[in-house]
Amino acid sequence: MEESDISDVDLSFLQVSSPRKQFSGLSQKVAVKSALAASKREAVIAQLVEKAAKLKSPTLSLLAMKLGADPFLKVKRLIQELIERLVKEAAAESSKKG
Repeated sequence: MEESDISDVDLSFLQVSSPRKQFSGLSQKVAVKSALAASKREAVIAQLVEKAAKLKSPTLSLLAMKLGADPFLKVKRLIQELIERLVKEAAAESSKKG
């Protein structure tokens, strides 16, 4: 190509969105969803405890206790932290390459 051909062609290296922002947004969305799910769970457990006391129901009380003691809580938290760390690392890597 000659120099005149290059000047006639419009070149654009515009990046429409930042990958870093996409990853940070994803991390925030995951954290918000997790927090909302935890608050809903706590509200349901509190309501079960209240109804169990009002109705003097050992069955509802037992259900509330079992829901309160989540055996996978630690595993869920570890997975959540791992996902957040991977998202941060991916964002850092994309900004480093950019």
